[in-house]
Amino acid sequence: MASATKRVAGQHYNFLSEVDETIQKVLATYGSDTPVSDIPDYERQDVVIARALRGRLQERKRHCPICWLQKKYCCCADCPPVSDEGNTPIDRIFLVMHPGEIGMGVDTSKLILASHPMKCRFVVAGIGSKYQSSMAELEMVMAQNNCLVLFPDEASRPFHEIAKEREGKGEAIITKRQSTKNKSATTPAKKYEWNIVVIDGTWQQARRIKKRYFEKEEFSVRTTRLSDKVVSMLGQEMVDGELNPGHQLRKHSSTSRKVGTFEAARLFLGDLADYYQHTMENHDDDEIKLDNSGNSPLPSWIQMEKYQQIANSALQAQKDCPC
Repeated sequence: MASATKRVAGQHYNFLSEVDETIQKVLATYGSDTPVSDIPDYERQDVVIARALRGRLQERKRHCPICWLQKKYCCCADCPPVSDEGNTPIDRIFLVMHPGEIGMGVDTSKLILASHPMKCRFVVAGIGSKYQSSMAELEMVMAQNNCLVLFPDEASRPFHEIAKEREGKGEAIITKRQSTKNKSATTPAKKYEWNIVVIDGTWQQARRIKKRYFEKEEFSVRTTRLSDKVVSMLGQEMVDGELNPGHQLRKHSSTSRKVGTFEAARLFLGDLADYYQHTMENHDDDEIKLDNSGNSPLPSWIQMEKYQQIANSALQAQKDCPC
């Protein structure tokens, strides 16, 4: 399936084109010949990251811009956008990625972008909102009370606890928008509409990203984690005689850290679906897009069930190629 240059429902979207635009904005301000020592401290990281990404994306310009694999092993046709993307209790999904992960075939979180091209926003950690519109959008969202960061820290709680508490208090989701007179105004968002932040990187990188962006007092950001039921599922090394489909190909000594960002995000969508009374069981493995009646689409987390296995197999085939 070809990628769209503009967001079109049901089509893959080339998020790397936005990264390239960000790179161009940074480098238009500070040329390639500008010594790093001459760049102001507050923008030095923006430039260093932009220069590094420019080189990496140039090296991978013949790779698929969606799955980040060599085009010969592209798996996009088998990992299409979910058919019910617009029918979820989510406003936007912000994927905040460490720049070292961008363009890497082994990264799993790219499948979040592939499966939800309309709702996803791709944020390069380390580049500010001056050059990156998705970062500016994230900063606006963090000031609202419907922003959740998927990160298992000591303060995090499962989604159902957060949602029940909000509803018990009669708390309305409030969004801030600009009026026609350029004055701040608040209006209630649609019912059950959340903004979800997913951090991608190594555990150490993810902790640094969380501390930098999501632990500021001026933001109303809460951390959330997977439900206990899901965590118990992820702890299984083998499922039906095969490697747990949620485990990535990278090697980790800790079983919990073998779980990829994509699978954690997918199962969190399952927690949302469970809370909002979507079915979580008795789905047909051979029909991942339609329910038993053949009419209504299954929840997105079920449609995405095989995506990581598909991507892992494609990546392994690329690694095994003697060429």
